[in-house]
Amino acid sequence: MRSANYRAFHRRPPAIVQVRTTALGDLLEPSSHRFVHIDASHMYDDVRGDIDITRRILRPGGVVALDDYRTERVPGVAAAVREAVFTKGLHPVCVSANNLYATWGAGDPLREAVRQWADGQEGMKAVNERIAGEVMVRVAGGHTERRCLARQLARELLPRRSPMRTAA
Repeated sequence: MRSANYRAFHRRPPAIVQVRTTALGDLLEPSSHRFVHIDASHMYDDVRGDIDITRRILRPGGVVALDDYRTERVPGVAAAVREAVFTKGLHPVCVSANNLYATWGAGDPLREAVRQWADGQEGMKAVNERIAGEVMVRVAGGHTERRCLARQLARELLPRRSPMRTAA
């Protein structure tokens, strides 16, 4: 099913690159991604490098989802995320139970979209939290909040390329 889903929107099969994520930075075009989900190694140095790569490859207004940002069994993730927020200029947009969604640019339009979306969902709520002088949205409620939240953020991002359009 997933393969058929992918083929409905892409003419070519996906390029599968099997390398350490630190090598991806040189393989990916600058400003080429709307959404990046980091969920590979949980070691501090690796996560730190992955976050640094997103600064180069995300489009303006793009979002990085950081998985396990507060899981006690992987403290390296929390340390790398905090470092990026407090010293590198990563702006938190919102959090769910295990993911932090952030952007390198202005997060206000995304925060507002998430707030409106969550307030319209039964059993969900958006709560403003202030961190380092910035407002971040905490989304609470519902067992599917992570998947739904990621989908909502993807809708709010820069327009996608039209289906079936491929790079020359």
